[in-house]
Amino acid sequence: MKKPITEEQRREILGKLFPDIPYEKLIKRIYGFPVHTPLPNKREGYTQEVTVGGHTVVLRTGEYDDGALGEISVDMHKEASAFGALMKQFAIAVSLGLQHGVPLQEFVDAFTFTRFAPSGMVMGDDHLRHATSPVDYLFRHLAIYYLGREDLAHVVPEADEPEPEPKSAPDQSALRRATQAAKKDLGYGD
Repeated sequence: MKKPITEEQRREILGKLFPDIPYEKLIKRIYGFPVHTPLPNKREGYTQEVTVGGHTVVLRTGEYDDGALGEISVDMHKEASAFGALMKQFAIAVSLGLQHGVPLQEFVDAFTFTRFAPSGMVMGDDHLRHATSPVDYLFRHLAIYYLGREDLAHVVPEADEPEPEPKSAPDQSALRRATQAAKKDLGYGD
């Protein structure tokens, strides 16, 4: 029968395996608790205002110091207060997911090509000309800007046109693999 390791031994082993990651953060990752990574008080980002099917959509982003997306805010003018409020709450939920480690790609996969009104022509965006909903527009725009997903664009930027570099998100899959290896070494999991 295996003798359980002590907290001190666990701290020592994880410290050797992951010298750059704080012990508390590793323990939360190993046991599956989401880790909230708050945004800096003063942060970069941008504001994009477009119309989707004649309805104004204002997207604001907030970024971590490394340029990764950490929050979005959505305002819809000319909409009923219930729909506008629902879009704001949806943006808060997405922001919380991003801050708890959900990759932007997961949101892009889930919400692109979502169909509901308002939909139609997009005016004010250099890369998108049509959207099936405001949510479709938001995640296609974010995928193009932060993930470099030109396959979702209607107009691909020309070589001589200055284009911002895609923002890179922290490599979550490497951390997951390392966490699984540490669990196995410590006798937790399969």
